[in-house]
Amino acid sequence: EDHTIPHILIGSFAKEADYHFNSMYWFHNGSLIHRIDKQHAVPFIERIPLGARILCNSIFFKKSQPIGIAHTARPRIAIDTAPELTPMICSELFCNYTPCDSAHRPILAICNDWWFRLPHFQKLMALTARLRAIQWCRPVLYLSFRYAQFFDQHGNTYPIATTPAYRFLK
Repeated sequence: EDHTIPHILIGSFAKEADYHFNSMYWFHNGSLIHRIDKQHAVPFIERIPLGARILCNSIFFKKSQPIGIAHTARPRIAIDTAPELTPMICSELFCNYTPCDSAHRPILAICNDWWFRLPHFQKLMALTARLRAIQWCRPVLYLSFRYAQFFDQHGNTYPIATTPAYRFLK
């Protein structure tokens, strides 16, 4: 069955056995095509660094488990006739000095900027995605709660049509 919006990408969580994952789900025509688990977890916020178990458990992980990291190969997303995309979930884009794959495909960055309710911090996240596009010479399709932008490898910014005008980076 064909849907009005055939492809949907959703950021959420997954649980397998005792492991929790920060994940992106890709649906096509209502069917799950792929779940992509994050391969980088932010220390203290998502995972417990060595020697910090007591601190982390008493402050950060009272009500939730630490995030596990995927050890699978980095998948790619091919939506219809668009170029293949390398998905990255939030800190995979922000906390790496080099891209997490060797392919030179455009990056699909799914980012949670909701918990940074300060608009200037949300803008800094989007600008960092733009910087990564320039730094890595790879286009970045950046999707967050606040922004939906396409950054080419030259730093040019193109808003996604569904983004409200006041959310465009200028």
